[in-house]
Amino acid sequence: MDNQEFAMQVVKFSQLEQLTSVYETSEEPEQSNLLMSDAISNSLLPGLIGKTAKAATNKIYFDGENPVCINFTVNHFAESANLTIQDLSGNIIKQFKLDDSLLSKGEHNISWDGSDESGIQSKSGEYLLYFEEVESHENFSNLSAYIIGEIQYIDFKNEGVFFVINNIEIKFEHIIDFINN
Repeated sequence: MDNQEFAMQVVKFSQLEQLTSVYETSEEPEQSNLLMSDAISNSLLPGLIGKTAKAATNKIYFDGENPVCINFTVNHFAESANLTIQDLSGNIIKQFKLDDSLLSKGEHNISWDGSDESGIQSKSGEYLLYFEEVESHENFSNLSAYIIGEIQYIDFKNEGVFFVINNIEIKFEHIIDFINN
């Protein structure tokens, strides 16, 4: 057993001990069951670190050097659409006109080399993706972006559980699938 596995076992035993204490002292069985269910779920999450996941998000991370694979799903055939990449301040960095081959129903991807419209390399960091219909210039809900990557770590916050995949923070509810490596 390596150090990481040992640490995860210690955490699990500690959480189980806390659960037993909560369960024994609680006067409301429903509340105890909910707490126990949450704690059991949370104790299993660290085992997902290093696994590959697919998650719905409109964010990508560019490391400053390597091209980014932008994955998206088309729910039904689309006539024409644009993919816009923006920085976190809302500045348009790059726009792609999506052709017919990328607008048929199914999963597709496009590679972004990090360059802006002028060919200048963008800074490393987080970027936002927007799909819009060419004619109406409205957000295009027919297309949805997702990322696939290794779960780097898991963060427990007041707002819920967050996975960090490809340097992007993803809320647990947005995980689509876990993929066998």
